[in-house]
Order: sequence, then structure tokens, then C-alpha cells
Amino acid sequence: MPVDDITRQRILEVAQEHFLRLGFSKVTMEEIATQLGISKKTLYVYFPSKEELLSEVMTTMQNGISTTIDAILNETSLDFVEKVRRMMVHGGMFHSKFSSHFWVDMQKNCPTVWRGCDDFRIMRMRANTLKIVNEGMESGFFRKDINPQIAVLIYTAAIQQLMTPEMLSQLPVTMQELFETIIKIVFEGILTDEARTKHLPTLIQHQSEK
Repeated sequence: MPVDDITRQRILEVAQEHFLRLGFSKVTMEEIATQLGISKKTLYVYFPSKEELLSEVMTTMQNGISTTIDAILNETSLDFVEKVRRMMVHGGMFHSKFSSHFWVDMQKNCPTVWRGCDDFRIMRMRANTLKIVNEGMESGFFRKDINPQIAVLIYTAAIQQLMTPEMLSQLPVTMQELFETIIKIVFEGILTDEARTKHLPTLIQHQSEK
């Protein structure tokens, strides 16, 4: 890997740690440069502003979880139950990285990046959820008397309306807890009776894997 790419990757790693721990507004480019052992001028060569640095950090993180979920969905050796279980595990782990304060701070102080993250989240969620619902119906896991498009709309609407900085700031729960509760409520409702009895315990095992 070229030196420039290594430096850029290292900047993103350090910046991610700072942003997730302190929030956007409390992080300074000088602090990041100091930890990296480079000048602030050099840091600005790679990222002209703190906003651009946050944007790249979030893009990298979202692309990472998207790649992981795509690999799970496309893995032909996994049965449907295991695909859903792994998606729940990785989704929960991803959301556990972010505090409520992080999202509130980003929406307030870096709204452009926030909107980009939210748009990406909803776009990917709709596509992935529709795919998993259709596969679940074909495998007999989800009820076939449910319109898959409506199921997806209900799920994404719940995520979009509840997993927001405003809501998280009012509730005594983490984003991870809220995410898992939404999944539990929505997806248990479309399980077939057989799947609810036979497979639901397997799906909730991810709670013990954290």
C-alpha cells in the first residue's frame, strides 16, 4: 500500500476513535494531528476540513457494514435462519459503536453529513430488508399473507422515525437497544407459527454474543 494511502487510513482510524468517543464538536484537527505525530498542515492536505474528515469516517464505516451484510445475504452455504441471526448480530454491533450524544451532536453541528448518513442508511435498509423478507417468504419462515413491500415500509418507517437524534435524546435507551427492539417487534409479527416456535430462540441468541 502506498505511503499516502497508509497515512490516510491511519488518519481515518484515529479520527473515528476521537469522533465516537467525544462527538464531532469536541474534536479538533489539532488533537488528531498531534496523536498521529503529523502537523495540522499535513492533516489538512488529506482532509481540508473537519466536516470532510467526519464524512469520510462515516462513509467508511457505513460501507464496511454494508459489505458485511451483503456477504451474509449472498452466502449460499448459510440457511435463512443463520443469515437473519448474523445480520442481527452485526447490525447490533454496528449500532453499539455510537452513543446518543454522537448522533445529536452530528445532526446539530454537521447536518450535511448527518443527512447523507441517514439517506444512505434508509436506502440500504430498504433494499436489504426487501431481499430478506422475500427470501423468508420463499423459505416458509415469514407469512405469505403479508405484503412484503408494506412490511419493509413499516420496518424502515420505524427506524427512520425512532432512531433519530431527537428521539434518542429523550429515551433512556441506547441506539443498539432501540434497533434490536424494533427488529423484535416487526419481525416477530410476520413469522409463521412454525418459525416462531422452532427458530425464534435461535434468532435471539445474538443477545448473548455481545
